[in-house]
Amino acid sequence: MALSAPSLLLDLLGTHGGEANVAGLCRAGAVFGVGGTTVRVTLTRLVAEGKLRRVRRGVYAPPSDPSELSQRVAAWRRHGEELVDWEGDWVAVHDGDVLRSDKVAWRTHQRALSLSGFRALGNGLQVRPNNRPGGAKATAAALRGIGLSSGASVFLAGPFDSELYARAASLWDIDGIQRALAGRRAEIAQSLARLDSMGRDAAVRETLLLGRDTITLILRDPVLPDQLMPSAARTELIAAMSGYQAAALPLWKEWLEEPA
Repeated sequence: MALSAPSLLLDLLGTHGGEANVAGLCRAGAVFGVGGTTVRVTLTRLVAEGKLRRVRRGVYAPPSDPSELSQRVAAWRRHGEELVDWEGDWVAVHDGDVLRSDKVAWRTHQRALSLSGFRALGNGLQVRPNNRPGGAKATAAALRGIGLSSGASVFLAGPFDSELYARAASLWDIDGIQRALAGRRAEIAQSLARLDSMGRDAAVRETLLLGRDTITLILRDPVLPDQLMPSAARTELIAAMSGYQAAALPLWKEWLEEPA
């Protein structure tokens, strides 16, 4: 599986949660097919973009003031913890007037909606159950913090009549989401069982890639109310991933901090 230099460095430093020296990061790059020169150039660029900080010569760390998106990723263990009882209403986003000409801004806007569990109910209308604290106001603030266009409107809708409710409830592939979460939990268990028999570089590569994909899968869970989708598969995967990361962190720490 290919992993770009920026993704590799941001993942390693973000997950490692501390400082790392250039030698360790170049060693990581070699395992993933990224050359030392590329690692150094990418570090310089990420510092200039505010995505990493230079602690001292040759030593880097995550920024002191990470973006809201980075904070959301870092808080993956708490994904879905803060919920309120669902009373059948929905948070809706109308983005029919948002310009599509700025492709980067449009992709960022769409990513904000997708990461927050919204699905398209109609042309220019995205919805999700109103089961997060703070209703439309808090949802709008969270969405804008991760890139929702200022041209989009966020408001409460419903409760829907039975026909529209059925349409809205079918927007999520509940069975597919549940299968993906359970399947990934099984993959983690299999990987954990073979880590001790793997070489260190292979173990670092596997745990980083599998962990990265698993955190993405967790964060893509739409956190629906139990009336639509039980939460057990998500909470079980979060617990499994927490144990997997706990086993991998000492390995990464030793590997990154090994003298050149």
